[in-house]
Amino acid sequence: MPGSITVDRLKSHPVVGTWFVLGSNEEFPGVLYFEDDNLRLTLYLTIDGNTPFEILTRTDPRLMPFAPPNQPTLLGRTKAAGHVTLFNCPQLTYQSAVQLDPPLARVELTLGPSQAWSGSGFVSSEEPYQELSFRAPGLHNILSTIDVDRQFLVESKPKRKSPTHKLKKLTGANEAILIHHREQPKAQIVRADKSFEIQFASSIAQNSSSLDGISITTSDSVHILSQAATLTELVNVAYEVEQFLALLCIGPFRGERVALSLDMIHRAELIWKIGKQNRLARFSLMPHQMLVPLGRHPELARQALERWFAASESTRLARWLIFDALFTEVSSTSKFLSVAQAWEIAGREESKAAPYNKQKFKAACREVEKILNNQLGEDAAKRLLQLLRSSNRESFANFVQNMMKDIPRLALDRICRDRSNFVSAVVKTRNVLTHMQDGKDLPIEVASYLSLFLTYKLIVLYCIHTCITMGLPLDNLAGMLDNNTMALTACRPLPSV
Repeated sequence: MPGSITVDRLKSHPVVGTWFVLGSNEEFPGVLYFEDDNLRLTLYLTIDGNTPFEILTRTDPRLMPFAPPNQPTLLGRTKAAGHVTLFNCPQLTYQSAVQLDPPLARVELTLGPSQAWSGSGFVSSEEPYQELSFRAPGLHNILSTIDVDRQFLVESKPKRKSPTHKLKKLTGANEAILIHHREQPKAQIVRADKSFEIQFASSIAQNSSSLDGISITTSDSVHILSQAATLTELVNVAYEVEQFLALLCIGPFRGERVALSLDMIHRAELIWKIGKQNRLARFSLMPHQMLVPLGRHPELARQALERWFAASESTRLARWLIFDALFTEVSSTSKFLSVAQAWEIAGREESKAAPYNKQKFKAACREVEKILNNQLGEDAAKRLLQLLRSSNRESFANFVQNMMKDIPRLALDRICRDRSNFVSAVVKTRNVLTHMQDGKDLPIEVASYLSLFLTYKLIVLYCIHTCITMGLPLDNLAGMLDNNTMALTACRPLPSV
């Protein structure tokens, strides 16, 4: 099997191979390459026997699979990347040159796949698979289940007993590197009516170089196991685990080297996914920057993962909004509003307010409708009734307070300072930026400025709240607030306006 292909390697060395559409046996030469940070496949077709009209109208059977709006799956055999699978390949450009006698056309098609896999076999979107994994570099302090200990081996003396005496006699070595494996965290979860097992695993390897000598390295990875899950189902579970780790780290973590086990022998790696490549900056976390070392608490990790995947659809949406904001490097009003929306969703979930009686509420709406129609007219009545029917049972300020009630005082004092002023600033800023209209005592320009500070405060507080709801201890909260990059920004005081 060829060496694994990477984005950087593809950018400098395009991959040449023969390609065919899934379900067809006709192969075409083509080149897989990067252009403007997007993956592209250019195919070269030679078509004889047809008239120029059939080529121009793209009615030739060999061109029909590529004609918009079709987005075929293409499979390629290459020397550099092995078997390559390209999903959802819309046609981007079409160029043709036609000669009349004899009838011959040369066509150049450029396609833009949304997802690409390479390995020792082709990947199917419909076949069941049993394992998908990804590396978690930079999270050794959170996920590692391995301890490496270097010891000098000393023989026992008559007056001093050495704990390494037996190992010294057995090996004759002067030093030893001892590797201690702890229990690996596991969790059984259910998603889309299918059972999955999530495992955090650590491994160790020895590398030897004539230039750099011998080095011992550890690596941490996440494995998603299932009896018979489709590629999409496995990828979706892996994506949720990435969100879990990112919120736990309070930073933009993404897994690397996503690998799919095709069978007992063959594997394929994800080399490209549209929208993901802009998020590939390596993220790492030191011990004093994290909240919880999951690798040292397998039972806590199991409980946290089970609670994470048992959450409601609304909670999952709120988490996704926070996760997406972690990768948005540029602060903006839209980023603040996205984070504020996550707080509204989560605050509604935390709400203890009793729901309205449906029959009484409908009757009240009918009475209000009559009054509004008489006083303001039909158009205004429809608008106001729509607001009435879609309004929350509690104010946004109550939602924010619902979320803050379980957060430790240490975090609130460092991030919020005066809590009532903080809640007021969040609510007023959200209202002004939502309606894009000056508030009574808060102009749009000032609200936009405040949103830059409030965004980071809300993100960090949400991540802390998430750890609490999953039953994770916050033993390292003080160290995290003092050292985590995102938390340091969140602890800055709000400017006086």
